[in-house]
Amino acid sequence: INAYWVTNVLNAGTPRLRVYSKALTGTSSTTASLMISDNSITVSEGTMEYVKDRIVMAINNKIYEFAPTATALPSPVYTHADTDIVFTSVTASGTAIYVAGFSGVQSMIFKFTLSTSTGSMPSLTSAITAAEMPEGEKIYSIKYYLGYMLIGTSKGIRVATVDGDGSIIYGPLMVETSQPCYDFAFRDRFAWAATGVAGEGGVIRIDLGNDLGGLRFAYANDLWLDNGNVAHKTTACAFNGETDRLTFVTTATSTASGSINIESASTKMPDGYIRTGYIRYNTLEPKNFKRLIARGEFTYGSMTLETVDKNGTEYDIITYDNAVAPVEVTTSSPSGSQEYIAYKFILYRDGTNSSLSPTFKGYQAKATIATPRQRLLKFPVYCYDVETDRYNVQVGYEGRAFDRISQLENIEQSGDVVTWQDLTTGESRQVVIEQIQFTRLTPPDRGFSGYGGVIEMIIRTV
Repeated sequence: INAYWVTNVLNAGTPRLRVYSKALTGTSSTTASLMISDNSITVSEGTMEYVKDRIVMAINNKIYEFAPTATALPSPVYTHADTDIVFTSVTASGTAIYVAGFSGVQSMIFKFTLSTSTGSMPSLTSAITAAEMPEGEKIYSIKYYLGYMLIGTSKGIRVATVDGDGSIIYGPLMVETSQPCYDFAFRDRFAWAATGVAGEGGVIRIDLGNDLGGLRFAYANDLWLDNGNVAHKTTACAFNGETDRLTFVTTATSTASGSINIESASTKMPDGYIRTGYIRYNTLEPKNFKRLIARGEFTYGSMTLETVDKNGTEYDIITYDNAVAPVEVTTSSPSGSQEYIAYKFILYRDGTNSSLSPTFKGYQAKATIATPRQRLLKFPVYCYDVETDRYNVQVGYEGRAFDRISQLENIEQSGDVVTWQDLTTGESRQVVIEQIQFTRLTPPDRGFSGYGGVIEMIIRTV
C-alpha cells in the first residue's frame, strides 16, 4: 500500500509539477519514488484521490485520470473554462466519480459517470453539475460512505443522499463549525469530521445510524486538544491502520508548530458533557419543571446533573457516583415557572484510574403545567318581572323575568365568554356559563302573571 502526493519542485528556478509515491511501510529514510514529472505545469491548486482502482487528480483547472503505475501525465479528461476555479476534493459512489471545487463565491460538485464499455472516465467538454452550494459556502471535502456523501464546507457539515444514477440531494447545515471542514474518516456507522472543536484542534463525530430526519444526524464533539489554542486548524484525520485510534493533524501558525495527534489507547478525557436542547413540551405555556432522574453506570467516576435556564445560567442539582445511586430529585432551580429549560449532564472520569469513566444511558424529566387554574363559582340571583333597587325605585315590566332567563340560556348554549361582575366586592372576571337553574317562587295573581324566582348560576373562569 502506497501513499501518493502531488507537489512542485524547482526546475531551472521555476516550480514544476511532480507526483510521488511511497510505501506506507517506509520510514523517514525511505526515498519516495518519482512517478510523474511535467515541466510544463506549475501547480497552483491541486488535490488527488485513489478511487475505483485509479488516481483522479485535479490540478489548477484540469482533471486527470491515471493508474497507480503511471509514469507520464495523460491528457486531462476535463478542463474547466474558468481558470480561477479551485478543485478541492475527489470521491466516488457506486456509479460515478465526483470532484468538488469553487470559484469566487460559487461552489459546486461535478459528476463523472464511468463508461459502461471501458470503465474509464469519459473525456468531457462540460461536466455534469451534481450540486451547487449557497453563495459564499465553499466545499473543501467530500467523502462517500454507506450510501451517504459527507460534504465539508467553509460553514460546516452537510450530508447528502446518493441515488442509483449518481445524482445527489444534500440536506441543510447539520453542524455549523468554528473552522472549515477539511476531511472525514469512517468506522462502523460513524463519521469523524476534521473541523475543530470550539476553535481548537479536534474532530466531531457523526452517527450515521441515528437519523433525526431531513438529513440531520446525531453528532458530538469527540476528540480535541483542549489547550486553549484556537489559532490552529484541523486539516486531516484518519485511523491508525486496523486500530480504532484516530489521528488528526493541525496546521502550523506564525508562532507555533502544527501537530500530529493520536488518540490515547486507554486514557479518557478528564470530563465531558451532554446538553439537551430547550424542552418546552410543544407548548408556550409556563411549566413547573420539578423532577429529574438519569440512568447509567456510575461505579467509576461521577456525573453531575444540571438545569439550564433561558439565559444559559446553569444550576447544579445532584452528583451521581459510586456512593450516590441514581435517584429522582426535585429541581428547584431555576425558581418559579419557566416556558422552557435544558438539562446538562457532566461526566467526570475516575479519580484513580484514568482509563475508566461513567456511562450515561438516558434521563427522564417531569413537569406540571403552570397556567392559572379555572374556578367554578355558584351563586343565586333574583329574577322577577318587577324589582326594586337599593333606592326603592321599581324597574321592570311584565315578562321581563322570562326575557332575562332566555338571554342567559342563549349565552349558556353558545358557550361564549362573558364578563361577570360582583358589585358587592368589585370583582370582575371573564367566564363561561356552565349551568343555569331557575326556581320559580311566586304564583300567578289575577291579571299579573307573577313570573319570577331565583336563578342559581354556575360559572367557570377562563
